[in-house]
Amino acid sequence: MTRIWRTALKRFVWILPTLAVGLAASRWTPIAAPATLLLLCYLPGQLVVRLTKLGEDWDIAGRALLSIAFSLAVTPVLLNPVWHVTNNPWALLAYVWVLLQTSWWLSRRSARARPSGQERPGPELRLFDHRSTKLLCAALAGLVAFATIGPYWPTELKGYPVPALIHDFIKHHAVLFSLG
Repeated sequence: MTRIWRTALKRFVWILPTLAVGLAASRWTPIAAPATLLLLCYLPGQLVVRLTKLGEDWDIAGRALLSIAFSLAVTPVLLNPVWHVTNNPWALLAYVWVLLQTSWWLSRRSARARPSGQERPGPELRLFDHRSTKLLCAALAGLVAFATIGPYWPTELKGYPVPALIHDFIKHHAVLFSLG
């Protein structure tokens, strides 16, 4: 059964960026925020992992973590030139959509170029060996996501703007690291 789902997902995976862009363009926060996170924090890294064939012998959790790491490294670099020209959300969504569709097309082309005798073997390396480790990692990821995104989430309360705390973690860490 899972093999059937995997085949169906691989066949229709090109529509995922279009669906996510459509949901992000709705600007209704409960569906736009997860769609935007998917667009910027997972899909670009997933494409890098697929194109470079990194982690082919890892399980799905390892590849997902690798995809998130690559997304957080690649996405700001790709968006930087457009941010210098405009901060229009429609232009940014269109740019991200074009990049993702081009990357999906390239990854599909490279998959077709691979000889059929070189199919990747089943997952050999597991990210988590025990269920308790999976639950602990999921709880820690949820805590980090809540601590970093949560303070920015409510922008209005009873018609008045809510001040958001400034969280410039990366810059402050870099400054303290260089001072150390």
